[in-house]
Amino acid sequence: MDTPRKGTSKNPALARQLILEAAVRRFSEVGYRAARMSDVARAAGYSEATVFHHFGTKADLFRAVVAHLDAGQRWFDPDASPDDLPQQLHDAELAYHHDGRWTTLDRAWSDAQGGEEDLLGMIRPALWATIDHLSQVLRRAGSGADPDLLARWLLVVSYGSRVMRRYDPAALTPEDSAALLRLTAELATGMLRREEPVSR
Repeated sequence: MDTPRKGTSKNPALARQLILEAAVRRFSEVGYRAARMSDVARAAGYSEATVFHHFGTKADLFRAVVAHLDAGQRWFDPDASPDDLPQQLHDAELAYHHDGRWTTLDRAWSDAQGGEEDLLGMIRPALWATIDHLSQVLRRAGSGADPDLLARWLLVVSYGSRVMRRYDPAALTPEDSAALLRLTAELATGMLRREEPVSR
């Protein structure tokens, strides 16, 4: 458990930043369901009322955490050529596994898949945007398969490796996870370049 900060700033922008950083740590440690706003407030050095003032609800705070983590993060270039996509996904997956802050999203994803519909609702827009952007790149490779289905396949491989590593870090190294995603992307672009369409 974090120790409270001493002499926390009255600056609103700095307060939001400190609260977000505390929330990232707390959601990572215990997951969305078990995290309490009072714990986040204590770790940030503010009252619980201040946290609610800045973020409204725990769901709003979680959405802000996701946006905070994702700010400036470009996992791959939607305008990339299909030939560049495998390496871009490899590099992004490696960065993801080496950046411990993203365990916040891993925990939330696992909770969402366990039937937490409200959590899934918070994550779903980002998932569908990723699928759409992957499909855009894959469409440029050809028409030998369904690019939307292949985009989902890439996401399944990525999230599957994250779930495996969450429950058993020895099952896949970060390097293995990144190599697996690159291989899957190479297979996907190869399927799209086939002259005969691949049916569902």
